[in-house]
Amino acid sequence: MVKKQHHRQLKSAILKTAVCILLTTFVINARADHLIGGNITWTCLGGGDYVFQLVLIMDCNGVITPSPTEEIQVWNHPTVTNITVNHVLDYDASPGCIASGGTNPITCAAGGVGSYTVSKFVSNPVTLGGIPPADGWIFTWNDFSRSAGIDNLSAPQTYGMTLISKMFNNSGLNGSPCYDSSPQISDDVVALFCEGQNPYTILSSDPDGDSLVYSFTDPLTYLIAVQPNFVLPASIPYAAGYSNASQLPNTSHNASNIPVNLNAETGQLDFTSFTQGTFVVGVRIESFRCGTKISEINFELPFTIVNCGFSNDAPDITPPIANPGGLPVYRDTVFAGELVTFDVIANDIEFLQDGITPQQNTLTAFGSQFGANFTDPSTGCSEPPCAVVTGGVPAVGVQGVGATFSWQTDCSHVKSSNCSDFTTYNFHFMVRDDVCPIPKTSAATVQITVQNLPVLSSPEVRCANVQADGSVDVHWEPIEDTTDSFLEYRIYSSVGGPFLLEGVETNVASSSFTDLTADAQNGTVSYLVRTVSGCNSGEALPYDTLQTILLNVANPGNGTALLTWNSLLDPVLSSTGEYYYIYREYPLGVWTLLDSVPTTSANLYQDTISVCNDSLTYFVQLRDSLFCSSNSSFDGGIFQDQIPPTIPVIQAVSVDTSTNQAVITWNINPHEDTYGYIVFQQDNFGNWFILDTVWGHTNNTYYNILSNAGSTSETYGIAAFDSCYSGSPPTPNTSPIGIEHRSIHLNGSLDICDRSYSLEWNEYINWADQVDYYELYVSEDGNAPNLLVSIPSGTFNYVHSDLTSNAEYCYVIKAVSTGGNSALSNKLCQVIFQPSPPDYLYIQAASVEIQNSVELRVLLDPGASVNGLEIERSSFASGPWNYIGGIIPSSNPEIFRDYSAATSQSSYYYRINAIDSCDRLALSSQVSRTIYLTVTPDQSRLVNLLQWNDYEGYDGAVLGYNIYRSVNEVFDPIPIATIGIGPRFYEDNVESFVGSTANGKFCYYVEAIENLNSYGLEERAKSNIACGTEEPLLFVPNAFIVGGVNAEFGPEVSYIDFDQYEFNVYNRWGKLVFQTNDAGEKWDGKFNGDLCREDVYVYILTFRNGDGATRVQKGHVTLLKSE
Repeated sequence: MVKKQHHRQLKSAILKTAVCILLTTFVINARADHLIGGNITWTCLGGGDYVFQLVLIMDCNGVITPSPTEEIQVWNHPTVTNITVNHVLDYDASPGCIASGGTNPITCAAGGVGSYTVSKFVSNPVTLGGIPPADGWIFTWNDFSRSAGIDNLSAPQTYGMTLISKMFNNSGLNGSPCYDSSPQISDDVVALFCEGQNPYTILSSDPDGDSLVYSFTDPLTYLIAVQPNFVLPASIPYAAGYSNASQLPNTSHNASNIPVNLNAETGQLDFTSFTQGTFVVGVRIESFRCGTKISEINFELPFTIVNCGFSNDAPDITPPIANPGGLPVYRDTVFAGELVTFDVIANDIEFLQDGITPQQNTLTAFGSQFGANFTDPSTGCSEPPCAVVTGGVPAVGVQGVGATFSWQTDCSHVKSSNCSDFTTYNFHFMVRDDVCPIPKTSAATVQITVQNLPVLSSPEVRCANVQADGSVDVHWEPIEDTTDSFLEYRIYSSVGGPFLLEGVETNVASSSFTDLTADAQNGTVSYLVRTVSGCNSGEALPYDTLQTILLNVANPGNGTALLTWNSLLDPVLSSTGEYYYIYREYPLGVWTLLDSVPTTSANLYQDTISVCNDSLTYFVQLRDSLFCSSNSSFDGGIFQDQIPPTIPVIQAVSVDTSTNQAVITWNINPHEDTYGYIVFQQDNFGNWFILDTVWGHTNNTYYNILSNAGSTSETYGIAAFDSCYSGSPPTPNTSPIGIEHRSIHLNGSLDICDRSYSLEWNEYINWADQVDYYELYVSEDGNAPNLLVSIPSGTFNYVHSDLTSNAEYCYVIKAVSTGGNSALSNKLCQVIFQPSPPDYLYIQAASVEIQNSVELRVLLDPGASVNGLEIERSSFASGPWNYIGGIIPSSNPEIFRDYSAATSQSSYYYRINAIDSCDRLALSSQVSRTIYLTVTPDQSRLVNLLQWNDYEGYDGAVLGYNIYRSVNEVFDPIPIATIGIGPRFYEDNVESFVGSTANGKFCYYVEAIENLNSYGLEERAKSNIACGTEEPLLFVPNAFIVGGVNAEFGPEVSYIDFDQYEFNVYNRWGKLVFQTNDAGEKWDGKFNGDLCREDVYVYILTFRNGDGATRVQKGHVTLLKSE
């Protein structure tokens, strides 16, 4: 139901518009008194005449009078003063929309603010001969009066309106035939705007691609000038707050307004107005060609701003191309011939005021380069092919609309009259929604600049190859063409006169051409290649000119052939190879590369004849990196060999390192008729003798099986002879002996203790390029040889150090020349003999046999060559190690005692180093650690705690530890305990000695027991002696009863030194009544046999403990008598 209602509303709006158009058409003889805008434009027809167009915009509230024609006045023209334009069309310019939510469309039929009608008048073809003056030909139309509803002009109804356009001089061209179309303005009038921010694009374009400049101009009143003198009408005064630069509301009318801004390049108008009303804006468009103004149109546009009362956004146009030129203008540049295509897509996801009906969008377009109906690429535009829009425009869509633009450009689109290699075309797109009463509109302008196709450079000609029949193959490097500008290559030739066209190649990828009529075997021919390209079929200058190579071969009669030739190009191409290659034909039909000549030297070559008597033919070849070559013409004759071979050049006199025999190599003689070589050797007196003959031209190596190069340096020379005979009597042509070369002899001497080998050799002589350096190679124990060091050419000795003991080293010297030749010396081998090291060095035990000294028992390999043993000690297993003494081996085992060891304070680590006859370390023993024992008495339990560290260094495992104890400083030879390899502590309970004569001092040592080791030994290692002293145990009663139970008085003691015991008793007057040194003797209460009286007595007990410290105990005791 909603959809049907929308269709009815759309149908009603279309009918109203049609009725309005019909009414205005019937009253074609109409004049209006409510003028509000208009313009004068013209179009240059293909036949040379002009067609003028007058457009008038009026509000729909005025009086319409019949007017089938209008007159455009012409000023400054010598013959034409007016042009009649005929009425062709009236249409309602009010925006179409769909009534919704109580809003209705604004139409001319209904009248009111914002309703406008447009009348269009067009002339017949007009001829305008002559040249415009400096002020140009001026075209005007005027009438009275303006609409009274214009708010930015003061009393507008009291003024008329004058429209002005101008045509200017175009470089002195006559106006007939026509040479310019003015800027064109779209018929799509957008005059209604909602208050707020509004962008507006002046939809204009120039059919000739001239540059357009936009500016403001004042609205003008009625024209009062009289032919032939033109006087510019007066500007209409602006209402308060308005001016030429601010023709729309600004901040003086509302603080939220933003003054209008006109982009001079794009014609984009931007303004924000919350001030409602109707306003007229005067705009001037100037077109420039080659920097000179060629036309100008001044026109007026109406702007009506109202409160729309409904929130509505303009359709959102997706940028048609990726390169924005300042929204909403988008720019792209293409070469003529490219297809330009893009999509124009707008989105408008909104509804009409009823909140149900989706908004409808309409896409329109404008531009002078669009084809008829926007769909015909052949007609309708200023310069076919025309641009088209798929499906044509207007295009309609719901909540968005889209279409595809397509334009096939070509060279005709680059206007040669524009003084540049490009022409810019404007394509305008406008999308309008259908919200009433004022639809929102968005515009996008796409500027396409069509560039002239680039003029391509000519290719670089690389080769001119002469064939046997005299034809020439011309080769060049193809150019790159990414714009389809290429048309053809033109190949020209010259034999000394002007260059003549030989042919064309129309494929840009072509790289060769054959000139079948060149006859280049009999003379030089020059070639050049030129590229034809671009819209104007321009022919580029040649890159360079090549000349075929003409070869001349002369026979001077001396056994040589003299070749000369001209250059392909002087200087040579950078892509050309570095050499001319000389080819010779011998025997017939067989061509051989003979030699090469640098391109930087003279074009001359002398060939030494290598055949006795025969016909020879030559050609010269120059190669290029393009994989083509330039062969010369052929030339030759009959030649004879009268010259002996070139003196041989020895490459090297080397030594075969597998046999130490000399090997001589030399360069193959350049004379191909060389028959063989004579090998000479020099004796000890410097005399040459023939050693042997090597047959064959290419055989250039000789092995001397009688050589003694392993023992001495040998000198050799080589001579060459050919197969041709000369002289009388005839003998083979034989060269002198070449420069001699001498083999390298290497010898050396060994330093056993330094483990170094000193090498010396003789200088290698007579390389033409000299010795650059020597390389010393070494192999160890038969392994592959490696480069040890490179040695300067003036040095003939080297010391090889840090050699591996008893390894065999073999050495070879290699001489290397600056030119890369090399020669080997004899192979020299040497075993690095060394003193015999011990197979073993073993510390049997590190034992504390005497307190504060350590006894080391050392087992040494008796077959070793050892000068001495160094004893080292450390407090830590990882060192540092300190030297404490030495031994000169004389027995086995060796005994060393370390009297500097404080064994009662810590354990020690020991190791022993064997020193060989070169005073070097031959072998180090294992590390052994002594046992350090501590004893801690526990008085409360009468227990002594023994603790010690592991013994370290046994070859065999530690089976356990024996613990020995002394009482009264006498050790029992039988251990009190033997413990395994568990925890290193033991508790000795000495409570059993209470009441004995033991003095309380108990001393101990432990003994590490070794399992049978690999040397067949079972060692013992003792710790230090450590003692623990128990505190004396003492009990003295304080009374005794003579005749009673405890009838005697005396102390009970343990853990004291009974040899240092004294017990005294005194009466109260200090008289000694009892004294004894026997701990077992007691006082019976008598003195000199008489019983003492009952009383209190004083005793003094004096003794020493187990450590020898004297103790004194004093007290009193009461003597009692039994009843």
